[in-house]
Amino acid sequence: AVYNMRRGNADTVLLDFFVGGSLLHTTSYRINDSGGNNNGIPEDGETVGLTVTLANASGWTNATGVTATLSTSDTNVIITKATASFPNIDNGSAASCAADSFAFFVRPGILPRRVPLVVTKHSTPGSYDTADTLMIPVGFPRILLVDDDGGEGYETYYRGTLDTINVNYREWQVSTQGSPSLATLDSFPVVIWFTGNDSLNTLSPNDTSNLKAYLDSGGKFLLSSKQLGQQLGSTGFYAQYLRAQYVNNNANQRLLRGVNGNPVSWSIRDSIALGYAGGATNYPSMDIIAPINGADSCFIYRTIGGAGGITYEGNYKLAYLAFPFEALSGPSRYLQRI
Repeated sequence: AVYNMRRGNADTVLLDFFVGGSLLHTTSYRINDSGGNNNGIPEDGETVGLTVTLANASGWTNATGVTATLSTSDTNVIITKATASFPNIDNGSAASCAADSFAFFVRPGILPRRVPLVVTKHSTPGSYDTADTLMIPVGFPRILLVDDDGGEGYETYYRGTLDTINVNYREWQVSTQGSPSLATLDSFPVVIWFTGNDSLNTLSPNDTSNLKAYLDSGGKFLLSSKQLGQQLGSTGFYAQYLRAQYVNNNANQRLLRGVNGNPVSWSIRDSIALGYAGGATNYPSMDIIAPINGADSCFIYRTIGGAGGITYEGNYKLAYLAFPFEALSGPSRYLQRI
C-alpha cells in the first residue's frame, strides 16, 4: 500500500510503501466507572474500565489476532489491566475490546486534567500505525465554559486555550441547551461566559438572576462580552455585580495596555492586540467601561483611554472583558491567548 504521500525536493514526491499490512486506528473510547459514582468520568480513587474501538482502513489487509497494550506517563494514573483483545478486524470495519477491556486506577488527590493514554496495537499482519494517544479527561471538571455566541463558532478559541493549559472543562451551548441553571453554575468553581458579537440578547434576566446567586455564593466568573454594556449598562446587575459603568461603544481599536500590579495584566508593559492573524476579527464596536464599587481596571484602550477590562476580588472573583477574548492575537511582543 502507498501511504503518507508528501512533497520532496524539486519535482519529486515522496511515498511510503507498506506491503501486506493493516492500518488500525482508534476511533472512540468509553469509560465504565460503575464501581465508582457512575458519572462517566474517571475521578480520584476510582478504578475504571476503558473500552477502545479500533477501525481497519479500507484497502488494507484484514487484521487477525488483534490485541493492544495501554500505558501512560502520568504517575497519578496506574494501569491495572494493560492488555486488551479484539475480534478480527477486516479492512473497512471496526471492533471494540468490550469483552476484554483495559482498566486503570486514579490516585486520590489528582488535579483535574487530560491524561495521555497510549494504545499500542498488535496484529497479524502488523498495523502501519502502531500506537495512538488518547487524551482522556480525568477528574470532575472545575470550569464551565458557557458558549453564548448565538452559534457563531467562537468557542474554538476558548477550547484551544483550555486544551493548551491541559485543564478539564464542561461546555454548555446556550443555543441548543438554553441558559445554564443555578444548580449547574454552582457545580463549578469557575464559570467562563462569552457572548461573541451579540448586543441584543447577551444575558437574559434569568441569566443575571442565576449569576447574582452564583457570585453571592463566592463563584469565580470570567465574562467576555464586547457589547454587553449596550444592553445592560443601566441595570443594577451591571453596576452592583459586574461593578462596571458603561461609558460608550466607540472603542473601535486594536491595542490595549495593561495596568501595573493588576493580577490579570500584571504590568503596564504587557499589551494586547486584537484581530490579527490567529485570532477572531470581531473587535469592532467594543464597549468602553469604567470600574466602580471596588473594581479595578485591568486593560486600558491604548489610544483613546477608558477601560476595556476590569477585575474585582472580594466575596467573589470577577474578570469582565469588554473586548472579545477570542480576538487576542498579534506579534509575540503582545500577550497571547495561548
